[in-house]
Amino acid sequence: LGGLVLAGASFVAYVVISSRSSSASAGAVRAAATGTIGFGWAATMVVAGATQLGTWIAIRRRGTLAPGLLRAATGTSLATILAATCLREAIRVQSMDMDQLAPLHAHSARMGGLVVFLVFAAINAVLVGWCIRIASRPARPASSLPA
Repeated sequence: LGGLVLAGASFVAYVVISSRSSSASAGAVRAAATGTIGFGWAATMVVAGATQLGTWIAIRRRGTLAPGLLRAATGTSLATILAATCLREAIRVQSMDMDQLAPLHAHSARMGGLVVFLVFAAINAVLVGWCIRIASRPARPASSLPA
């Protein structure tokens, strides 16, 4: 809970500091976070974070990791991380000079690398599946573990 509260406080401090600043970069941050792309992600992050906090409080009050609450905490955690990542990228993209980056992007596209990316994406997908399979197995009794 402490980490979640600290992350929320950091977000609030970031919003307050950037809203009080009159610099051009603060204006770009505000425009990105409240604009068409960023507002939905910012709202998702706040709602998912608040729901996650409520879920962890319920888990703490019950004193047990009920499967439904654990799934809710995991899902809202993923939603919060995804929304924060997308909001950060919206702010980053808003601050870029796309006219300057277009030639570099075209050059990178000609260089290739899609095959290498796809091979490593497939390897990662297999490894994630393997980890999920291992974690989903029922626990073995302590007596069957090697000494």
